Amino acid sequence: ILEIAREKVPQGSASATRMEHKTIKLTNPKPFRFRTN
Repeated sequence: ILEIAREKVPQGSASATRMEHKTIKLTNPKPFRFRTN
């Protein structure tokens, strides 16, 4: 999950990243927090 999110961050815009954050947060809150740090 972290790798996919990382690749999509530069490709997508701020809105895309926000949508991904929501999906990641719903699936697993741990990786979401790790990604922000």
